[in-house]
Amino acid sequence: MVLFAFKTEGDGCFGVTATKRIGGAVVRSRVKRRLRELYRLRRETRFLRSVDVVANARTSCATAPWAVLERDFDDCLERLRARIETGRP
Repeated sequence: MVLFAFKTEGDGCFGVTATKRIGGAVVRSRVKRRLRELYRLRRETRFLRSVDVVANARTSCATAPWAVLERDFDDCLERLRARIETGRP
């Protein structure tokens, strides 16, 4: 997955994109539900309260075990946090 973040003045929000390349409608919906749940479990962190996040699902998200998705999501969030704090685009 790829995460994009934008600083915001208010509460942060979360969006997900999943193209047809990932699979049929059922598969895309499952991927989006899983990514939204990952965000829901982490949204109370201080970092996520101040940014809008968009997740761009990749093909591997459809078959990845939950533990792998969690680890990848956390890694992406950590990289985003570091980039935003240092002011790098």
